[in-house]
Formats: sequence, structure tokens, C-alpha cells
Amino acid sequence: EIGEWDKHAITYGYQDFDKTVDESKALQNLLIENSKNGLQFIADADARSASGFHPNAHLWDNQADAVAGLNQVIEVRKKAISQFGEQAVPNGTPLSKLEDVLVPLYNYHRYQYEAVTKVIGGINYTYSVRGDANQIKPTILSNEMQQKALKAALKCLSAETLTLPENILKLIPPRPPLYYGVGELFEKRMGMSFDALSAAEALADFELGFLFNVERANRLVQNKARASVIGWDDVLDQILENTWYIKIPNGLAGSVQQQTQQQTLHWLLGVSQSTDANYEVRSITQQRLKQLKAKLETLTKSDPLHTAHYQYAIERIKSPDKVSLPKPVNIAPGAPIGCDLD
Repeated sequence: EIGEWDKHAITYGYQDFDKTVDESKALQNLLIENSKNGLQFIADADARSASGFHPNAHLWDNQADAVAGLNQVIEVRKKAISQFGEQAVPNGTPLSKLEDVLVPLYNYHRYQYEAVTKVIGGINYTYSVRGDANQIKPTILSNEMQQKALKAALKCLSAETLTLPENILKLIPPRPPLYYGVGELFEKRMGMSFDALSAAEALADFELGFLFNVERANRLVQNKARASVIGWDDVLDQILENTWYIKIPNGLAGSVQQQTQQQTLHWLLGVSQSTDANYEVRSITQQRLKQLKAKLETLTKSDPLHTAHYQYAIERIKSPDKVSLPKPVNIAPGAPIGCDLD
């Protein structure tokens, strides 16, 4: 099907005008019409970058409202995971192939999540030129819009979202010969056994990478200095409130939560030492690290069940270069996700 973008692009590039028509003015009118129809051009480089900040320049996302789109795909993902079972593969197929189906489902919201994070610290703009009566001057997105985006993004980091249910873990055996490493699979730390923690680690790290993007942090600081919007300090506070400063649940969800907490600390330490971060970003981040350390020292006494977890984090804050970390696991290959190599 030919889309509206195609029609307008071809019209602009190939339209023949009568000799009596001012071609320059006619082309300008076409651009004005495009803008009125919501057909705004933003280059692929702006849309593809992890540090992108245009509210409408995203790849593989749904809906005009990125937050509404994320809330929707999270519900679709939740429903699909609740119904996931042997019926996801044909009869006669090794049940280990369920992992091939689960990978794109588990990571289903990744592109919509990416779109939402670009609203945080976002700025609306066009490639304006002098004399363009229809130009949009760079405008910081509203505080309400950014707050909604941050809330939706943090929901994706919850143990509830990241933890796979027990019935799925009991379904997927190790892969038989001829199926080793074929397809888009989760990286594992448990040999050939399905590894729910590594799946959660890879997805959480992907998500945290957008929230802790240094260029985004730098922009948040400046945006708050210029307008009544959230800044890097507010974003960090909400990240910590939704990761470290909540009660650790029982069972596998508790292990996922502790893992996400340590990953969050990894990104905090990274930004605090980043030479690309501006002075204010680094000072704010280091202050939050000191606050976190004080909180952890209290928790080691009030929550003895997780003392080892808290003490490990304290040592990491005290000596980030001396505490070794597990080798990171990577999320499955990106766009287009779900392609079967068979």
C-alpha cells in the first residue's frame, strides 16, 4: 500500500508545474500542507540514535502517543505471556524451540520503550530555514509529557515485568543436537539450561541504557535550568525509588529485583565517572550514590535476609574499580526481531 508520506514525497519531487506558476512558492505551499497533515520530516540519524530527543522520530513504534503505545504493548505482552504454552510451536517440534518464540515476545516492547525514553529530556524541533513561516522553534517538551514517559518506562524495569512465570520455565528443555545456537536466543549463564535471570538481565540492561544515556542526562540538566520540567536529579530519584528503594519480593522475582538493583548501580557508577557527562550531571549522580550508600548501610541491619546483597553494593560504591562484575549478557539482535534462520 502506498502511504501518505510516499504520495507527498513524490508530489514534491516530481510534480510538474505550469509555466505561469511560481515553482518555489508552490513547493513551499506543499511543505506547509505536509506540516498541517502531520507529515514532519526528521532524518534517520535523529530517530535511530539512543540519545535521540524528538517526540515523534522513532523506529518500529506504534501510535502517535509513544506512552499510550507502550502501555498498550505491555498489556499485549502480559496477555501473550499468560497464554504462552506448547501450542506456540507445531506438533513434532522440539519444545526447546519455544525459546525462539519467547524471545521476541519477552522483548516485545523494546522499540516502544525506546520511543518513550526519547520523550524524557525531549525537545520538539524541525529543520527550519530562514523565511519559513511554518517553522517550529526548538521547544522543550512539557513536564507532564516527560513525567508520563518516565513513569511508563520505569514500569518496564519492575520485577513484575521482567520475571517470567514458573509454568514457562518448566516448559523449555535444553536444545537437542542440530539446534544449538540456531535462531534468536537468550544468552545464558547456566550452560544449556534455560536462564530466566539472564533474560531479565539483558532486557533490564537494554532499558537502563536509555535512561542513563549521558547525552540525555546532560540535556535534562539544561532543560530544567531553562523551564519548569524534570531534570536529571528528578529522573535519578524516581529510578532509585523504583529499583533500590522498594521492598524485595520473594522467590524468583526477588532475585530479578536484586539483579536489577545491581545493574542500576552499575549505570550510576558509569555516569558518575563518564568524561562525556557535564559537571552537574556527575555531581548529582555522585550525590545520589552517597545517599544510596547510606541507605544500604541502614538496610544491612534492618533486612538481614539480603545483607550480602547490600554489602556487595556498598563495596562497589566504595571501590568501583576493585570489585569485579559478571560479564554482561546481551539482548537478542534488534530490528527486525523475530526472523527465523531456519
